[in-house]
Amino acid sequence: MTRDDIVNATYAAASKLNKFKLQHRLIDHEGYLDIDSKIQRSMEYIKKIDQLLSLSPELHSVELVKIKKEIEELNRHSICGKNELKWEVQKNYANIFSLAIVGLELLYKDYAIKVKKQIHPGSRHEIKLHV
Repeated sequence: MTRDDIVNATYAAASKLNKFKLQHRLIDHEGYLDIDSKIQRSMEYIKKIDQLLSLSPELHSVELVKIKKEIEELNRHSICGKNELKWEVQKNYANIFSLAIVGLELLYKDYAIKVKKQIHPGSRHEIKLHV
């Protein structure tokens, strides 16, 4: 992957994650719009900087200085909200019922895998390597 591919993939992932969080009510609509706006503006600045770099060195230096403060302000928590990286354990998982549900879901998945293996024991392909 090139640097451009990595940057583009990062912003695409951030955008999808932001939509996922809204869809599952992990953030409110206002928070979603704030983060989405910052992601879009960041992507616009990337395009702007790429265009500036095609100018002569003297011109692109002058133009970069003009937008430097805007970019610095935007870069503060640009692809996540102010408290996005904090894990709200108490809010989401502090009561016994939510912990029980998580535990039951994991137990169910584990038993489903075991039953599937018992019903279809030969579903895996066995490969023997001769050394």
